[in-house]
Amino acid sequence: MRIGLYMGSFDPLHEGHKLIAKKSLEFVDRVFMIPTGSYWDKSMHHSIDERIRMIEDIGDDNIVTFKNYTVYSYTYELVDVLRSDYPDDEIFLIMGADNLVQFDKWKRYEYLLEFPFVIMRRNGIDIKYYLDKYHKDNYFVIDNEEVDISSTEIRRRLGY
Repeated sequence: MRIGLYMGSFDPLHEGHKLIAKKSLEFVDRVFMIPTGSYWDKSMHHSIDERIRMIEDIGDDNIVTFKNYTVYSYTYELVDVLRSDYPDDEIFLIMGADNLVQFDKWKRYEYLLEFPFVIMRRNGIDIKYYLDKYHKDNYFVIDNEEVDISSTEIRRRLGY
C-alpha cells in the first residue's frame, strides 16, 4: 500500500486541505492527515482534538488521522513511526511547493529525500528548480488551480 503523510496545523481545516488530501489519493492509497501540536511559534485557535475531529468529519475511509500532541515534533519522527507500523508499505510525503523553498532547513531533510513526494503547486513556485537542487526525481505533482489556497491568507481573513 502507498501511504501519504500530510502534516500541518489544519487550524482551521478548510476546503483546500480536504481537496489536497482527496487529490493525493490519485497517487497514494491512504492519506494520514496529522495535525501538528502547539509546539510551533504559531498559536492555535482550535485544540488538537477539535482539529482531529474536523479531519475525521471528512468522512473518507482513506483519509485518516491520529492524535499527535507534542510527541512527534518533526516529520522524520512520524515517518519512522509509519515505517515501523507499516513495514511493507511505501511512505510518501505530501506537501505544498512552498515547503520546497526551505526544505533543506527541515530536521534530517536528507533522510526525508529518500521518500517519494506528492507536491501541490503553490504560489507559482518552480517545483522542478527545487527538486533538481535536491537531486530528487521520485515525485508527483498535483496540478490543479483549486489547490493553490493559502492557509496563512485564510487565517489572516479570520483574524488569527
